[in-house]
Amino acid sequence: MTCYRETAPNVFSAWAGEVIKDVRYPLNIADLWSDAELEAIGLYRPLPADPVPAGKMVKGSAVSRVSGVVKWVNDLVDLPPPLVTADDVIAERERRLALGFYYDFQDARGVHHLATTQGDMRKWTDEVTPLAQTRINLGQPNSTIGIFTQTGPVELTAMEWFQVLNAAGEWRQPIYAASFALQAMDPIPADYAADHWWTA
Repeated sequence: MTCYRETAPNVFSAWAGEVIKDVRYPLNIADLWSDAELEAIGLYRPLPADPVPAGKMVKGSAVSRVSGVVKWVNDLVDLPPPLVTADDVIAERERRLALGFYYDFQDARGVHHLATTQGDMRKWTDEVTPLAQTRINLGQPNSTIGIFTQTGPVELTAMEWFQVLNAAGEWRQPIYAASFALQAMDPIPADYAADHWWTA
């Protein structure tokens, strides 16, 4: 174990066997002597440094006397922001795409909030859209289909369903465009999730 000498007030250096008060002590006293015995001749075993706080990193360390105790003291700096990857941007895109959007039927049905999670979108593509297309192919564009939105149940015609799909596309496309633009940046900004990157 390395001991340290105080060569000037609060300035410590590793002891390498230098003479202390005209006495040359063997290096193994650093392992054999107690802390009190070492301190009596001006040598110290520094205590460990304090834990590194979250968000900080150690730039360097030095031995110092703190409130009368000789210990290691870390020189702390802020951690650099984490490297943002395209996967982070895609995750934010998917989060935004799942928030849903508002559609105004412009009649007594009013404004409805349509859910757009991946599960909801599967229902759209696997059930509602094929049914609406079938009705149109059969010459029944005004036949009604019942759906359930975040606002509540509502009926709409087969043709109206495709208007909803078009509105969904108009809402989703800017989100995709923002995602593609962010993914192409080098580096991707640390605040990639901020609204100003995603709104026109």
